[in-house]
Amino acid sequence: MRHPNILRMYGYFYDEARVYLILEYAAKGELYKELQKQENHRFEEKRAAGYVLQLSRALDYCHKKNVIHRDIKPEVHQDVLSMRISMLVITLWGHVLGMHTALPRNPLPPFLLDK
Repeated sequence: MRHPNILRMYGYFYDEARVYLILEYAAKGELYKELQKQENHRFEEKRAAGYVLQLSRALDYCHKKNVIHRDIKPEVHQDVLSMRISMLVITLWGHVLGMHTALPRNPLPPFLLDK
């Protein structure tokens, strides 16, 4: 999946215990940490509106590809909302993969890999 507001996944591998994802680097880190740095822990309205617009565009793209994201929030340890420069990006790969035990029997559909 290629969209400016979706963190790219280049590949994955797994062992008996874990799935390892090869993801694009989100240089600015988690949106939640950026939010905590702001006065009163809030973004200015114009900035917040920009993030909502970017998130909406990313979700619209996903839905058109029949992919849903089931857990969007800034404080998730899996960096669901991350920052690349000043752009919001969502990661959906952990949720797309589903249960780790299912992965070897049900590999990712090729359209999800960024090749």
